[in-house]
Amino acid sequence: MSCIGGRVLGGSAIMVRHWWIAGALAAATVAGGSTAQADCKFQKIAEVPVTMDGLRPLVTAVVNGHEATFVVSTGAFFSSVSPEAAERFGMKKSTAPFGLEVTGLGGVSRDARAVMADSFTFANAGFKNIQFLVGGWGGGGSTAGGLGQNIMGPFDVEYDFAHGVMRFFKSAGCGGSDLAYWASGMTVSQLSLDSPGAYMREVLATAHVNGRAIKVKFTSGAGVSYLDKLAAERAGIQVNAPSVSSAGVIQGAYGKGIETFVAPF
Repeated sequence: MSCIGGRVLGGSAIMVRHWWIAGALAAATVAGGSTAQADCKFQKIAEVPVTMDGLRPLVTAVVNGHEATFVVSTGAFFSSVSPEAAERFGMKKSTAPFGLEVTGLGGVSRDARAVMADSFTFANAGFKNIQFLVGGWGGGGSTAGGLGQNIMGPFDVEYDFAHGVMRFFKSAGCGGSDLAYWASGMTVSQLSLDSPGAYMREVLATAHVNGRAIKVKFTSGAGVSYLDKLAAERAGIQVNAPSVSSAGVIQGAYGKGIETFVAPF
């Protein structure tokens, strides 16, 4: 699996958890000449400020009355908190789905543990009894955890980190429409995402490196883009080649280190 960071406008995901209905702020219809565009209703339901800490996008939420900072993590299927944050916020133990394991960098796996927030406020909307996975969070610093696709996946989400904002939308009848309202006549690129099912769990697509097809994940929680060794080998790169240099060891969420390299493509 390879990972890429960047700005993503999600596909027409089906809303399966109606968390954000109460947070509706504005409505707009995508203009255009085609029938598909004329029938498209594209409603903005929330706008959230984002602060960049280096290459990490951070947002603020309130958990059980405590203000907390979370990393926006489009590559995470579920939101998480560190054990220290769960204790500090007085979050109650909850039950994770039976048999669920969480795998960290380097392939280390742990049985999933879960906690419950009695109250959770985000994007100007408040909710009760919201579940988080706990443990294995490697955000570091004052970061409490990561917000994953159980929050973002049911919506079309625009990640405009360059301008310090992410926006949540709900669309209807927009299957053939150009939703890049911000392009203002510019040429834009579109990438077909793998079918997400009921809602987006991972932002996955197909890309090509040195002419070889690879599967990529768009994950805003990763500061840099990277290839795994097997994908690099398929693209003709060997880690012992003269053009490849060591980039040191990075630590995963569960403490296992993995050696990294820098290579030209």
